[in-house]
Amino acid sequence: YAALLTNATGNSEKLAQILMEAKAKGIEILPPSINRSMRHFKVESGKIRFSFSAIKGVPQPFLQKLLIAREERQKPFDSIFDLAVTMTTANFTRKIIEPLIKAGALDEFGKDRATLLATIEGAQKQADFVRPGGDDLFEGALLAFGKPKYNETSPIPEKIKLQYEKEVLGFYLSDHPIVKVRKHFPEVTATVQTLSQLKDNTYVKMIGQVQEMRQLRTKRGELMAFVQLEDEYGAVSLTLFPKEYEKVVGKLQEDTLLYIEGFYEHRFNKSQIKIKEIIIK
Repeated sequence: YAALLTNATGNSEKLAQILMEAKAKGIEILPPSINRSMRHFKVESGKIRFSFSAIKGVPQPFLQKLLIAREERQKPFDSIFDLAVTMTTANFTRKIIEPLIKAGALDEFGKDRATLLATIEGAQKQADFVRPGGDDLFEGALLAFGKPKYNETSPIPEKIKLQYEKEVLGFYLSDHPIVKVRKHFPEVTATVQTLSQLKDNTYVKMIGQVQEMRQLRTKRGELMAFVQLEDEYGAVSLTLFPKEYEKVVGKLQEDTLLYIEGFYEHRFNKSQIKIKEIIIK
């Protein structure tokens, strides 16, 4: 599976499929790690460690320097400041470090991702102070200047955390909120992932969260709506005609958990479901 994942790097959809298949077979997927990940997916204690190359926006030259620095140090990075000083500001830039933080590769420093993002500039200043111009003038004397402090900020909301992961990985690596409630809905027959395997007019039962919605009036002046329903695999468009929309009008909002039933169809290269039953959970 590690080899398959490495070969699929660059194709987010294929990566997500292989990761889900591996998880279904009981193989644990370890998150990316600044101290443990390599260029490719690797087996680690019977589990699979997520690779650096699958994180969008992290250039190969940086990875090469990082891996060399890790080998030379022979000890793990213990903070974002340690990482910045070692890599120097020539390599430690927001453009490169931000995707690593959003993917969770710096989580082992024990700080929330929001705090890590807010501390990038502080770490750059520390690196410039300790190693001006990238030279080794003060190398090894980091503690002599006092331990630098993180720019502590409010924890990142779960939804934003997932959005960041999708931005830099192409899918959710952390469990989506729907994963935690799915076991309570044994009647569900489809997910966003399995819809593409169905024939048009197949009757489906699904759960998901409202991602966004658009309300409009029909020619007869009745209210109807289009809703983007999201589960852990992606999103699908729901069409709520006046009769069905009337049951939930004024109650639908972002992140609302829905149980829906309806007819699936694939039109204009898009999956959509015509709703026949909708229940807010």
